[in-house]
Amino acid sequence: MSPVLTVRHVGGEDPEDPHRVRRTAWTEAAGTKQREARRDRIDQLEDARRKTVINRAVHQLRRERELSGDGEVILRSGFIWADLPAEELDDGPDPELSPSRSEQHPGRLAEHVKANVRSHPPLARLAHRGLWAQRLELVALALASFRSEPGIEPDLSDMVNHGSGSWSHLLADPAIKDPARRRMLRALERLDAEYLVNVSRRRGDGRPQWQDWTLLAEDGSAVPYTAPQPGQGPGVPAEFWTNGWVYVLTPPEITSYFMIRHLAWRFPGVHESTGVGCAPRFRRTYGVTSDTYTALNELVEFGLIAQTFDPRDVEDEDSPRHVSRFQLTDDKLKEAAHPAAVESLRAMATPRRLARYAGTTLDDLFKPVDQDDKEKT
Repeated sequence: MSPVLTVRHVGGEDPEDPHRVRRTAWTEAAGTKQREARRDRIDQLEDARRKTVINRAVHQLRRERELSGDGEVILRSGFIWADLPAEELDDGPDPELSPSRSEQHPGRLAEHVKANVRSHPPLARLAHRGLWAQRLELVALALASFRSEPGIEPDLSDMVNHGSGSWSHLLADPAIKDPARRRMLRALERLDAEYLVNVSRRRGDGRPQWQDWTLLAEDGSAVPYTAPQPGQGPGVPAEFWTNGWVYVLTPPEITSYFMIRHLAWRFPGVHESTGVGCAPRFRRTYGVTSDTYTALNELVEFGLIAQTFDPRDVEDEDSPRHVSRFQLTDDKLKEAAHPAAVESLRAMATPRRLARYAGTTLDDLFKPVDQDDKEKT
């Protein structure tokens, strides 16, 4: 049986209306694309090798957490949020920078994207083509937090890049031998370029010694890492790491999730009462683009956040004061991430957000993955 969805209809719509026909065609194409993407994601999560390395990494983090007894990992505000001046905030998309006009302005769109990424805080910069760099940074911060007290540098001298109990193991990379080593090297190169780690250089030629590196503060200030003091940034329950959520969420999902955590930390009263949201022009301070912002829908499906207000459910949907709002649901972090994510993806093969644009003839788009697979057999 198909899951029950609330589909928004416009009263008195003409089935032959060109706008409705185009919307239906777009939804069908988008639904097909998203179903394929979700099926691929399930296949990746269900890969036996991937499950093995995730379980290994989770057990290692759990042992570290048990030794420290830490209930949360505090992250410096500057890691998630950039306090940009008002003149640097986006007032809306530049029509000349639309991908459809890229041929009219060769290279301009690419340069705009690069400049935009450079203005993002470190977490969002790492999300830009940087799955392994972002993951290495997050697991390193968790391990460092478990091993230190506020204001004290952690002792990570026993950690090596490869081998049993290594950084490579904590990456949960399903690749083996040379491919895994290359990914680890590229992740370190990226963190070094972002001033998030300090790599030793060989005397004489200054070549980097990738086996010898230390962690720097996550805000990009290039000072040695010490565990933050309470109040320097939001706290994240340790279960985000020890139950494997760091390994199953995508970089855009992680960036969006930490945006909500940071907003809840900045505005605790608003978060508790109505939920927190971020207007489009302020999302740049979190490095959250329009594409990244859609990841909040997956976080709602996974149960990590709850949507408390949706401007599309009210008549005055164009009002700038109407912004989607969300609340954290930390109880979900207490569940093992892998089975929870797979169950959610199987239950809703097409993202729930597409249902809003679907017509009544598109019910077959919203069947669970299992049902779709059964009909093929």
